[in-house]
Amino acid sequence: MKVLVVDDNQNDRKMLSKLLVSNGYEPVEACNGIEALEIVKLSKPDLIISDIMMPEMDGFTLLRELNKDETVRDIPFIFYTAHYISAKDKELATSLAASRFIVKPVEPKEILSEVQAVLKEHKAGLIKPIKPLIDTDEAYLSQYSERLFHKLEEEYHELELTKNFLDTVLEDVLDGVMVMDTDMKVIYCNKRMQKIMGCDYSPGKMPPDAQHTPCIPDMAYASHEPFEIELVNKKDKIVHLEGIISPTKEESGALTAHIGVFRDIAERNRTQAEIDKRNREIATLYELNMMVCGSLKSDELIENVFNQVIKIMDVESACFYLVNEEDNKAEVQFCTGRPKKFFNLIQQYLPDNPSIHEAITAKTPVIFSPLSARIPDITESEQELIGSRIVTLQLRSGGKVIGLIDMMVSPYKEIDSDDISLLEKIGLQVGVALDNFLVYEALQAEVTEHKQTENELKKYCDSLEELLEERSTQLQIANQKLQEESISLQGPDKLKNIFLSSVSHELRTPLTSIIGFTDIILKGMTGDITDEQRNQLTIVSNSGHQLLSLINDMLDISKIEAGKISLAPESFLLDADISEVSGSMDKMVTDKGQKLSINVPPDVRMFNDKQRFNQILINLIGNAIKFTNKGSIDISGKKIGNDIHISVKDTGIGIREEDMDKLFKPFAKIHMNTDQAIGGTGLGLYLCKKLVDMMGGEIWCESEFGKGSEFTFRIPIHWVSGRNE
Repeated sequence: MKVLVVDDNQNDRKMLSKLLVSNGYEPVEACNGIEALEIVKLSKPDLIISDIMMPEMDGFTLLRELNKDETVRDIPFIFYTAHYISAKDKELATSLAASRFIVKPVEPKEILSEVQAVLKEHKAGLIKPIKPLIDTDEAYLSQYSERLFHKLEEEYHELELTKNFLDTVLEDVLDGVMVMDTDMKVIYCNKRMQKIMGCDYSPGKMPPDAQHTPCIPDMAYASHEPFEIELVNKKDKIVHLEGIISPTKEESGALTAHIGVFRDIAERNRTQAEIDKRNREIATLYELNMMVCGSLKSDELIENVFNQVIKIMDVESACFYLVNEEDNKAEVQFCTGRPKKFFNLIQQYLPDNPSIHEAITAKTPVIFSPLSARIPDITESEQELIGSRIVTLQLRSGGKVIGLIDMMVSPYKEIDSDDISLLEKIGLQVGVALDNFLVYEALQAEVTEHKQTENELKKYCDSLEELLEERSTQLQIANQKLQEESISLQGPDKLKNIFLSSVSHELRTPLTSIIGFTDIILKGMTGDITDEQRNQLTIVSNSGHQLLSLINDMLDISKIEAGKISLAPESFLLDADISEVSGSMDKMVTDKGQKLSINVPPDVRMFNDKQRFNQILINLIGNAIKFTNKGSIDISGKKIGNDIHISVKDTGIGIREEDMDKLFKPFAKIHMNTDQAIGGTGLGLYLCKKLVDMMGGEIWCESEFGKGSEFTFRIPIHWVSGRNE
């Protein structure tokens, strides 16, 4: 079924047509009453849906004209309006024989329902051509004029409200707004636009000066495309504007006006310029950072940074100094540019140049100086020829100056606060990186030196071991010879003592040095050592101390037999002294899983040679520990008369009866027939006997093979010279 849709609003017309098509109807469109009448004459529709307010011929007049023609009077007619909505309007429509009166907006399904209902009623004959209630033109015009005048009043009032609202909004917006007609006469211009351009734009007039008109060439063709433009306002000030000009057109496409919206973008441009500057700064620092990361040595870093700073500052001549932290003096690393003569002069005056010292100690990282500050003897003509000044950049790290970069800058080159800020950041970034490089390289050199020392130390340790082994072999050979020779009594003994004394002295001197240097290294006085080195040096130290103890025993024996040793009695408490001696041997006891007990009378004050007493005690306890794998060691004492008896008893391997006579003889070693190798020189018990004899006492042993031994010695509590000897 054909439905004629009449509406001057293209959007409403198209929307209604699409709705009808989707429900099986065939819509035909007209934009006003005149066009609708022509369509009806050509092809009679089954239904007409029309707006009321339209140009050239409105909906009321259209229906009035249709009613005059009997051939089309029977077409059902629906008013669909958004403006004529009062009861009087509906009354006029009814008087013109309208089938329905629908007020916009309404849901699509309601429109379809009304359309279907009207067509169904018309088909059923319920809607028949009737004579309109208004049959004369005078009566129609009277009611029509009344409704039209009332509607115009309403529309004018709404327009006034809308205009006031828009004026309020547009006057308060931050953008300039200007509306011009097709002849470029001003229709409207808000306060912001007048302020931007510095003059008043009166409606109905052309802008006062063409050069101040905020427009673009051929404005008539501008269509929603933003643009930027620089203009000179009435105050001869350049303004930067961003604008968009939108043409307004009728439905036919005819141009009616231009609406321009303009924004002062000077502040935005300043902000964008600042952002661009910051981006360039970040890019520069990033590029510099990548250059730092790609450098492998401090020299490479210095050269790369030096060239990059010259490129950034756009200078032809520059010098790079490295500052010595110890004496705070600068040393030239790189120079570039011309003339060469002046760089030579700079290096010539460098050592004692006060301006360099001032640059190093300056509080600000960027310093400006005349060229004569670096070259005191420069002539005025040479200064004019060069025409440069010195801009110095400090490279800082942790509050100290690592280096300096001198740049010869033309006096015509402007260096602003942004350049200084960038230089300061470069100085800090490069200073920290350079400091890290220098520290790393110093550590690397120290590690290399340490490795060399370590290798030398290893060689020294190897030589010490060889020397100890050689000396031990020599001593064993000498001991073996002494045991094998049948030297009797006085003559041979004297020769033996002389030999022992001589050998002991010869061994003791280098051995003391070996032990001393080894202990110095173990204490870390020469630097850090590895765990393996510490273990090896500990073995050397322990072996040295054992050998030194043996040599000391041999020297003591030689001195005793030569009558060159004397006792040095002193007062000491017996129990405290024994506890101290045994305590020093706790580790040896613990390592072998033994138990050591002490049972001596308390408060016994001795007056004897404490050192020799301890020497006897250490030898006896040491033997007990050595010859007892597991078990106990008991130290006991008792006071008998004026003497003190001290016993050291163990649960070790014991001594065979046939070997008892060998005890207390020099270099006597008893074979125990055990799987475990037990070291010793055979001098310990011999020395104990000699010392006990000197102290006016005696020593003996009781032993049972396989069960243990008990060594006992007695000495006077109070030693008196002459009486005890």
